[in-house]
Amino acid sequence: LCKYIEQCPTRRSEVDMNSIPSHVHSIFKQKSHMRQVYNKDVIDSCFAKITPVRYNEQVDLFGLVDCVPLPAGHSIGSANWVIKAGDYKISYVSSSSKLTNHTLPMEVISLANPDVLLLSNLSLNPMYFPDNTLSEVCNVVTSTVKSGGNVLIPCHSTGVILDLIEWLIQNLNKNSLSDVPIIIVSPVADAALAHPDIYGEWLNDAKQAKLYIPELPFQHSQLIKSKRIHHFSNVADGMREVYKTPCIVFAGHPSLRCGDAVLLLEKWRDDTHNAVILIESEFSFATTLAPFLPMSMRSYFCPIDPSINYSQASKLIKDIRPKTVVTSPTYFRAPVTHPNRCDLVLVSDAPVVELGVGETVN
Repeated sequence: LCKYIEQCPTRRSEVDMNSIPSHVHSIFKQKSHMRQVYNKDVIDSCFAKITPVRYNEQVDLFGLVDCVPLPAGHSIGSANWVIKAGDYKISYVSSSSKLTNHTLPMEVISLANPDVLLLSNLSLNPMYFPDNTLSEVCNVVTSTVKSGGNVLIPCHSTGVILDLIEWLIQNLNKNSLSDVPIIIVSPVADAALAHPDIYGEWLNDAKQAKLYIPELPFQHSQLIKSKRIHHFSNVADGMREVYKTPCIVFAGHPSLRCGDAVLLLEKWRDDTHNAVILIESEFSFATTLAPFLPMSMRSYFCPIDPSINYSQASKLIKDIRPKTVVTSPTYFRAPVTHPNRCDLVLVSDAPVVELGVGETVN
């Protein structure tokens, strides 16, 4: 986040407000009034305090509790935790996924029979099923590039993008669109694309097996070598040399408040052939695009959220049989827009302690 913010002017006086459209003024006004909360030195200091651990490695904390990280299935390195203090067991489940993706599948057996289950980070958009939105993204991309338009996908540099690229490649090949360039723009593009191939232990069995052939586990590695996929730290870092219409660009930041995605959206917004697809579920579709409206560019909300939904979480509670569940009270209320949808409400056979933001439970 520091790198993205630092790419933006830090004071309004550094921006010629007459040189940019009026509807984007709010972005710079927000930035000019931001208070610096941290800088790169502070972040580096925090990272220096981190102790890396492997899945199923037991960690002794101050001789008081033992903690064991388990695969959560959500993204590379994501973990759930079993915390034990003597005979007392706590299972902490957060940002987990039951989908088949590039990571090790979620480990459930070791979570079973806890005294307390701490449950958080369920799907933010349970009305959208990831398989359906993946297909919708592929269809929008295909129809857009066939019409000669560019596609902008504001997103994070890691996570679902790894699976989405493989889906898109297959879909483009099926539709004889293998000459359409895919461009990834991020300050950490190099590392984000290289690390998945290095950390094979975090990948699913199929991906790990490729390492013993030997073969790189992800398609993007070979496609970078063949210049089908290009990556740059920013749009001024040589993107002009490979850019052609149509193309597909992944860029950050998904909030559309900083980063190169803002520049590309401004460049392409007046062409009805172009499309922007929002895939990150934590950002509101209406709020994200509000500063850029009206625009001719077509916009789509296709949140690809691999997190477990309410039905899966309810089944998880039933399967691991906790004595008590501690979770957010919001999970027991259906969305206002879908008040009668039982599948959008968490169900627990075990006693529940509802814990809101900032609250403490004994």
